[in-house]
Amino acid sequence: MVFALSACNAAVGAGGTELSQGLVNIALGKPYAFGSPPNYGLCTDVDDTTQLTDGAYTKGLFWCDKRTVGWGGQRVTVTIDLGTVQPVRGVSYNTAAGAAEVLWPELILVMVSDDAKTYYVAGDLVALSAENGTPPAEGHYAVHRYWTDQLATHGRFVKLVIEKRGPYTFVDEIEVYRGDDAWVGQPRTGLKSEDTMALHKQALMTLHVRQRLRDDLKAVRGMLKNAAGKEQLERELAGIEQLIPGVQAPPLEGFRAILPLNDLHKRIFAVQASVWRASGIKPLAEWQKNCWDMLSPTEPPLFGGAKVDLIMMKNEWRSAAFNLSNTGKSPAALRLSITGLPGGWNPKFISVRDVPFTDTKSGVPVAAALPEAKSDGTNYTTRGSDYYLRFGEQLGIPS
Repeated sequence: MVFALSACNAAVGAGGTELSQGLVNIALGKPYAFGSPPNYGLCTDVDDTTQLTDGAYTKGLFWCDKRTVGWGGQRVTVTIDLGTVQPVRGVSYNTAAGAAEVLWPELILVMVSDDAKTYYVAGDLVALSAENGTPPAEGHYAVHRYWTDQLATHGRFVKLVIEKRGPYTFVDEIEVYRGDDAWVGQPRTGLKSEDTMALHKQALMTLHVRQRLRDDLKAVRGMLKNAAGKEQLERELAGIEQLIPGVQAPPLEGFRAILPLNDLHKRIFAVQASVWRASGIKPLAEWQKNCWDMLSPTEPPLFGGAKVDLIMMKNEWRSAAFNLSNTGKSPAALRLSITGLPGGWNPKFISVRDVPFTDTKSGVPVAAALPEAKSDGTNYTTRGSDYYLRFGEQLGIPS
């Protein structure tokens, strides 16, 4: 609470966004329900159940003003009941962030329903609103209205699920804009389900998959400055970039965030391999770096080869790792075997592990998973479109 009180001394910035002319707010004065009750003490009061559709916009600091609604530590959902099935042109969501650990939302999923049971995804308000302007850079307090008038859907219930990027969420007004009467009764496109959290998770995963592709494409594009065949490689990346907005995350059941995530991601890494190949890196490069250093999937291989050299006491276990980078024109099938040690071919006191890159919610891929390397009974094997492969060996010297 001391932190919150001190945050109330922050400067108050101007906010709001000018919207398209002719928008009619059909949510004004309409009731709504929370997925979880507001719980941020400095702005929580009995009027929270009416303030989001009362047409009044806050002039003060959001998290210290009773006219706003705030949550800490919870996913926020708000479902507005329009009373009857209405054509919906758009939605707006007025919020504040940028200071005191309050961050702009990552995703605002908009869904519509006729019966409050089956919901249809209408879109991500954060992405749709970017066409009208993005929020100010974080680092100072600001107010921003996310809005769109491009939905062209219909429903009686409009649900917003807000995926926050920090611990807090604050909002003072939500509006829903009336569309054309002809939209009512027309088939709706997009995913549908009675499980709105499943729809939310699918949308969030899609957002992260697209961001992973964009980040890696940007990193590879940055390598093209002096690359041979730069123009052709740039055309390939430009073609990939155009396809990213249409990428959907695979079904969540059984999904693993192992890189590459999909065929488009493989194409990005194939361009990366071309850049490496043009820089003189051999088709299969073995290399090492400090095993405690972070490793990036777009990090170029180091020259100098690889060597596993461990000194251990009896009954001690230690590990070492080396990297294999495929700069060839196609996926490589690899076989690895360990010889020249006591215990014969691939001795049992050595455990070999794959170390695949996996993505994280923070957007920083990590090489931390350690599944056992596959074996054909004679060799350890790998096959796929991996343009990066790190093998780890754990050795235990028997007493």
